[in-house]
Amino acid sequence: MREKISFVVFIICFFIGLQTSFAAEVYYLGTGGSGADFQDSYPSYTLKQRISDITKLSKDISNPEVSGGLSGTFTQEVTWQNVGGNKSKSFLTKGEDYRSELNLNLFQKLWSNYRFEGQSFLRKTDDRLVESERGLRMKSINMRVLNDRNMFEFGDFYGELSPFTLGRSLEGFNAQVESANRSKYRFIAARANRPDEAESVFQRQVFGVKTDQFLFKDSDIFSNFRLGIQAATFQDDSATVKNKSSAKDLSNTVVSIDSEVSLVKNFSLGFELARSAYLEDEDALDKDRSYGTALRIQPQMNLGRSSLRYLYYYVQPDFQTTGGSALPDKEQHQLNWDFRISERMFFSLVHNYYWDHLSKSSKTKRTTYSEQYTTLRFKPSERRQRLEARVYFNRMDVNSDDRENSAEAITNTFGLNINDVLGEKTNIGFNYEYRDFGNRANKSLSNYYHRIGLNLGREESLFNRRLYYSVSPSADIRSAKTDENKDTHLSLSFNGQYDVTKKLISRFAYNARSMDNSKPDSDFWNFQSYFEFDYALMPELGRRLALRLERNQYRYEDGGQNYNETRAITRFSTNF
Repeated sequence: MREKISFVVFIICFFIGLQTSFAAEVYYLGTGGSGADFQDSYPSYTLKQRISDITKLSKDISNPEVSGGLSGTFTQEVTWQNVGGNKSKSFLTKGEDYRSELNLNLFQKLWSNYRFEGQSFLRKTDDRLVESERGLRMKSINMRVLNDRNMFEFGDFYGELSPFTLGRSLEGFNAQVESANRSKYRFIAARANRPDEAESVFQRQVFGVKTDQFLFKDSDIFSNFRLGIQAATFQDDSATVKNKSSAKDLSNTVVSIDSEVSLVKNFSLGFELARSAYLEDEDALDKDRSYGTALRIQPQMNLGRSSLRYLYYYVQPDFQTTGGSALPDKEQHQLNWDFRISERMFFSLVHNYYWDHLSKSSKTKRTTYSEQYTTLRFKPSERRQRLEARVYFNRMDVNSDDRENSAEAITNTFGLNINDVLGEKTNIGFNYEYRDFGNRANKSLSNYYHRIGLNLGREESLFNRRLYYSVSPSADIRSAKTDENKDTHLSLSFNGQYDVTKKLISRFAYNARSMDNSKPDSDFWNFQSYFEFDYALMPELGRRLALRLERNQYRYEDGGQNYNETRAITRFSTNF
């Protein structure tokens, strides 16, 4: 924690000091702007003015006279909770929990048109369901020096190169540089996770590079033509854990080429071709590194009222990506067709077909999946434009070369949704779904499902104050095909809000659920409710005080399983 805070202070002071070292007075380096909030070139500011703008919590950062500002949110929450009945069934424990959270946002105008943006999130709590440690923890920190073209980022960030190579949260350094609107370069040096001595997990280092070239910028044919090359490496650092008895030293490198091509009219194409090298444990005596290939092709065509999209997806069994997204041992064809029949009617059709057991697969049998999704959205009445209906039919068919495969099944689903607005203050809705599930391997698992639901929401005035409430009953019934077993799930939800005064808002809810199961001694009732007062102490600063009371009760057929939970929560929050 101390090292993180010291690093933050050093970075902030470095960039501020670099700008103010020779700034004896304020002067303008240029006029005009590239956007609503930022100029082409910022003035120079004295260190005294920068400190003054931060302490004054300046908000008007678009003003050339303002060097930057500090903003954030502070939240303090105290929870009292009690558990009765069979306490082992509850995750809560009797007593009090405290939670403090601080979000900070710092903005500073630097040299030329560069700016500094910093965000941090700190939390301190004794609630073990939230944090395993009770001390002050810095959950995230992010610092960026950037302008409209270039960006240098430190701390916690989302590292993204391409779908197959990298797309996940990281901690470290990220840089992006653009050259004359024709080239972009990105470099990442970070870690995916910290070492864990207790779990024998090494620190995982991540290195990534990417270059994008934008071709045919002045073409009358292409509106976009991007060609990208990227590589990402994940490497476990075996020196970060002393006890290496069960730790595995992973190494994974993925290199890919991708492109996005769009014609001026009607057609676009995206693709990515990737190659991976994967070694599960570099310290193993038998170092068997595996290599695999992945391919993704996505053309799209717009034809007046309709659009057609196609996806070809091919991932070999040995393709592995630690930081990207891929399903090994899969070949897929997916076709999407959207058609606007009229201004009040829209039709959509999706056909998805994929299978496993490709070449070099470890599986002995192949399973194929065929899925169709059909949707029709329409407005039945030209006069009632808010009346909308949706009808859909889905079919999923799973077939396997192994007749004993429990995944062999066929599912047909039909559904209807209707929503309308009566007058200006009442919303109503109805939904129904029927599902037929047939298990080919074990017919005793075949079922029928009926789901039905209603919802009513209304806003009205009570004592000249706004009152909103909604009621939503629903039923879910499952019937077995081979016997008389039936599961019935009923629920009723009631939610509301009443504006007591301009500053005081009350919220309330009551939800009841019942489950009548075919399994012996598994029936239960569940009742959940809460009531809350939310008072705006200073609305202009977002300063609020909320008091909330929650109640949760479970009543089982076996009375020895009954338990109830009660929570009282006080929450104070403010912006600055």
